[in-house]
Amino acid sequence: MKLQNLSRDTTRRESHIQALHDLLTETERLVTRPCDGCDKPCPCSASPTCTCSCGPNCPHAPSVMSSDGEKYPIERRIVPLVFRFYCLRVCRPYWSCEGHCFPSGEVFRVPQVWFYARSLMLPKLVAEYLMRLHARKEIRNVWQVRVTYAAEDLETGFSIQPDTNQDKGPCLQSMQQDVMLIADSLVTGVRGIALEYIDRCEANLPRQGASRICRGPHFTS
Repeated sequence: MKLQNLSRDTTRRESHIQALHDLLTETERLVTRPCDGCDKPCPCSASPTCTCSCGPNCPHAPSVMSSDGEKYPIERRIVPLVFRFYCLRVCRPYWSCEGHCFPSGEVFRVPQVWFYARSLMLPKLVAEYLMRLHARKEIRNVWQVRVTYAAEDLETGFSIQPDTNQDKGPCLQSMQQDVMLIADSLVTGVRGIALEYIDRCEANLPRQGASRICRGPHFTS
C-alpha cells in the first residue's frame, strides 16, 4: 500500500539543509577540544586548550567524557565511539555501554551509545552510515539507530547499537570489534553522506532558493 507523501515544505527543507551545513561547519577541523570541560595540559606546551593529543587514546578521555569520571569512567571498549560522537559536536552522547555477557557467554547487554541530536537529519545520517558499512561488509553485525529517552529529561534521544533480532546468537567480541570500525570513520563517513544530501537537495531547489542556501564556505570531505 502506497501512503501519501508529505507535502513539499520549503521552510522544512531549508531547515534540514541548514542542519547538514551546521554539521559540516562543526566538524570541519578540530579547533577546540571535543570533551567538555577538559583542561588537561597537553604534552607539547602544557596548554589547557591545545588539541594536539585529542583522540580516543587520550588517557584522560574515559573520565573527562563521563559525568562522574572518578566513579564511572567510560568503559574502555566503547571509548572510541563515544569520543567520535563528541567530535560530531551536534550529536552529544549521554550514555554508553561496552557490552556485557553472562559467564555462560550469553550476551545480556550489547555495546551502545545514546546521544541527543540537534536535528532529525542527524540520526538519519548515522543510520545510513551504518547501513553502508554493513553493505560493504566492513562490519559483521547489523547496527541500527533507535529512539531512546532519559527519564529525567524531556529531550528525545537516540541510540546506536547492534540489531540482535538479526542474529539468534550474537557474539560480544564481534560487536566490540564493530565498535572500533564504526568509530574509525564515523566523522568522515557522516560528513560524506551529508555532502551527498546537500548536493541532492539543492539540485532540486529553484535557482534563487538554492543560491540563498548555498551561500557560505565550501566544505570538502
